[in-house]
Amino acid sequence: MEALATDRESAHTAASWAYREAQRIIAEGKHAVITANALEEDLYVERLRLYWGVILKAISEQVRTPDQWDADAWHNLAKRKFLGYIVEKEVVAGAKRMYVTRRLCGLRDLKKQARKLAAFIAEVQAWAITDLGVVFPEENT
Repeated sequence: MEALATDRESAHTAASWAYREAQRIIAEGKHAVITANALEEDLYVERLRLYWGVILKAISEQVRTPDQWDADAWHNLAKRKFLGYIVEKEVVAGAKRMYVTRRLCGLRDLKKQARKLAAFIAEVQAWAITDLGVVFPEENT
């Protein structure tokens, strides 16, 4: 079971249920795990829905390109334009130097950086409005 705790009372109710459930599991001779997480995951998912479902969808529908880019193509361009690359170094056995790789930064790299993700989405939206002439629905922006 999963429960959303928004105040002391709902947190107590959820904790009581988890305690009773853990007792039942232990009585069966098994181990129980009880976890509590902040609701940040939902904010990340909500921002991705806005980015993919509203912003990139509007860009891909409204901006005309010779081969009519889809949302993925616009996303790759936005990553290159606003996120850039991540350089990673690692030690390789037997090598005299560090092994260096360069990869394009992705949205998963921003999963735990809510401000950077929000700033990236705002930059893409502003770019779409000012440079690409995209018009977004009022209720979704």
